[in-house]
Amino acid sequence: MSVQVAFQKSDGSLIHKLICWWTKSEFAHCEVVVDGIGYGMKGSIDGLHTRKEFLSWQWDFVAVDWDKYQVLKFIDQNKDTKYDFSNFRARVGRLFGDDNPLKDDCAEWVVLIAAHCHDARFHGRNPSKYKPADIYQKLTGKRK
Repeated sequence: MSVQVAFQKSDGSLIHKLICWWTKSEFAHCEVVVDGIGYGMKGSIDGLHTRKEFLSWQWDFVAVDWDKYQVLKFIDQNKDTKYDFSNFRARVGRLFGDDNPLKDDCAEWVVLIAAHCHDARFHGRNPSKYKPADIYQKLTGKRK
């Protein structure tokens, strides 16, 4: 299958350790992978990044049946979206996000792509309220 969602486990950095501790999950980040290339929101560059290499010990991959052309269309149409630091801080701090439509964090980005691909598992809940572990559970039925 050519589309996957990649879930990054903590790399040992302080920010990853804090994210995993606050979200009670082993995942600190997630992104969509199309034909081996990862696309995701990353705070350190304030927007969309691409990744061509994944350290196998650091990532879990879940295959999804999303149409890769729909995924790539969404990415192209939203490539100038900025990273939502306020939503990230709110989620990690257990406060409430501002749901800025011009900004996304990593989990929100993945959920918006899922909704764009008409994945019914992600309908009915505000995309900004997801964290990587929630997406993993929706896709696999397992909690990590």
